[in-house]
Amino acid sequence: MAPQLARRRAVDIIVPFHKHPEIVFPLFASIRRLQSELRDLDCTIIAVNDSPDDVELKQALIGEASRLDGILECTILENEANEGYVRSANRALRETIGRGHDAILLNSDTVLFPRAVSEMQRVAYLDPAIGFVSPRSNNATLCSLPHQHEYNSLPSAESFAIYSVLAGYLPDHHYVPTGVGFCLYIKLSVLEQVGILDDTYSPGYNEENDLIMRGHARGHRVALANHAYVYHVGSASFSTSATLKAELDKRNLVTLTERYPHFKKHVEKYYASEHLQAELLLPGLLTDSAGRWDLLLDLSALPPRDDPSSRAIKEVAIRAVERWRPWFNIFVTGRRESLEFHQLHEISGVSTANLETSRIFAIAVSFGLPCEHERVIRLGSVAVCNVYAVLDPMIAGTPSFEAPLLDELCDFVFQYADGVIYESQVARDRFRAQYKCHPAVRECVADLSGVRNFAATGTAWIPDGTAVAHATPAVQQSSLNPCLDDWSSDSSSQHGDEPFVREQNQDSSGAGADEAWASATQVIGHFLKETVEFASFEMILKRRLRSIRLLKARMISREIESSRDQALRDLEKLKRENEELKRENEELKRENEELKREGEELKRENEELKKVNREHFEEIEVSRRERKQALDALENLRREVDQVRQRGERAASDLRAEIGKGQLEIADLRRSWSWRLTAPLRKLGEVVLHRFGRSPR
Repeated sequence: MAPQLARRRAVDIIVPFHKHPEIVFPLFASIRRLQSELRDLDCTIIAVNDSPDDVELKQALIGEASRLDGILECTILENEANEGYVRSANRALRETIGRGHDAILLNSDTVLFPRAVSEMQRVAYLDPAIGFVSPRSNNATLCSLPHQHEYNSLPSAESFAIYSVLAGYLPDHHYVPTGVGFCLYIKLSVLEQVGILDDTYSPGYNEENDLIMRGHARGHRVALANHAYVYHVGSASFSTSATLKAELDKRNLVTLTERYPHFKKHVEKYYASEHLQAELLLPGLLTDSAGRWDLLLDLSALPPRDDPSSRAIKEVAIRAVERWRPWFNIFVTGRRESLEFHQLHEISGVSTANLETSRIFAIAVSFGLPCEHERVIRLGSVAVCNVYAVLDPMIAGTPSFEAPLLDELCDFVFQYADGVIYESQVARDRFRAQYKCHPAVRECVADLSGVRNFAATGTAWIPDGTAVAHATPAVQQSSLNPCLDDWSSDSSSQHGDEPFVREQNQDSSGAGADEAWASATQVIGHFLKETVEFASFEMILKRRLRSIRLLKARMISREIESSRDQALRDLEKLKRENEELKRENEELKRENEELKREGEELKRENEELKKVNREHFEEIEVSRRERKQALDALENLRREVDQVRQRGERAASDLRAEIGKGQLEIADLRRSWSWRLTAPLRKLGEVVLHRFGRSPR
């Protein structure tokens, strides 16, 4: 027997107003539209005027409250001065606690939509542990639906129309780490146990997170009511405040984080959760004004060369524009060189998307075997539905085809993809003989093998371009029979319904081929349309994202294993290099010892040279001293010589004076009579001297 739900309480809808009288009217208009719903819930509107000096705001509130007379109870509380959001809300919450009611904190820049309040209350009482409930919105962080920013500022009617499409895919509620204060349902039990908003966060921002964290400590959980919608303009209550929103948010977030260090971690964990990642894909299910979804043809495996498979893919893309136009807007993505080589970006009616596109598509079709886990993971992140056109299984058996992860990725695709397209019945049988297909994977046989311009005989195409007889459909079928017999019982139990199959003209050229191409393309288009129509949130959440997580884990495990093996190989290499280094080190040691010995010898030679140099220096010093002494002696001698010369010069001068004096005396003597009288005797003396060999002086 199901547990009895707790008795639901009356609800006070608390709306603090700060300036902006123009936002009073849309909110109260939405309240009047929901008067029947709100009256059934015994709701009371409590408007708090936090701008008592704003005459227009006061008149607007009084006027709108009067229009609710006899319909809903509406109370206006007016602050004596501007108190801020937190204190204004707390003033009303105290009255709510006294009245024994539940509360809804509602921003003034909101618009209520049908069933928003009743659905929040219903969800609040589904579980006694639920203490807080927030609705979905256009612009309310984790409550937004869609989450992408381009949807935040759309008009209310357009936002609600988009939300209504996506909400149908969601469960009626799910649990979240925190609510959002723009619209927060709070049970009376929470207010009585936990209290009201903390004035520390005044004038506003993050006050509701603090209240919720205090509620968590008492066991109160937060739920998101996915089928309740409240439109939110965003931050109008603070747009004219002296303190900017960013500064308030930053300051209060610091306080919140200091009190509850785990808060940020819990929120980040939710944003990384599979549920939120699935919600991020939901916009792909929106259609344009003509009712068309966005479809992505992933041609990243297409090589930049001409071959039958490439021509087949191009033929499908060309005809898809015409045949799929009622259902899809067609985009192609791939390597730039390949798209330009095959001129796929020039096909009229086809748009191109980067491989790193952030656009979300309803369905993505990957052509070629899934040989790279990056492509499989990328496909899962850009589209709600993933379909693989696996083409010819014979390719995988050729020596020139290298894909180490092919079997693992094919196993993954046949277990978790939304659909698989085969080029022929033979290809389908071969793949199903190799891989076990999950019952939820939808299959389509387009029968492209008969119209691809391979060879005149209709043989299958192998990557090196060789046409081989054993690859004909008949031979392939006969070679598969033993495998199919062994697997037939299991495959029939796994696939209760037959796949999409279309028999086509096997003519490979001319009008017959063109008709066959068009027919095959039409079959694929219907298959893709129905695949999108079968899409569900549970499929995205349980199959796609969890399988992608599993694939990522496998790839990470493989990378870790590969890294470990590489590390072991590197370790062995390092060991060998270490041994080599050891040998080189020993050799260097020996060389070092030799160098040491040579160094000692050089040291000794250096000492001897130093000794010789000292001796030479001493000799030079002695020579320098002797030279100095010699120079000193020479200088003394020079001085003595100068003295002698000076004395000689004085003596010579004196002698010359004496000689001059003597010459004068001689001259006087010669002039005397006695000299003349003795002249004969001097002459006789000279003769005598000459005779004896002597000359007179």
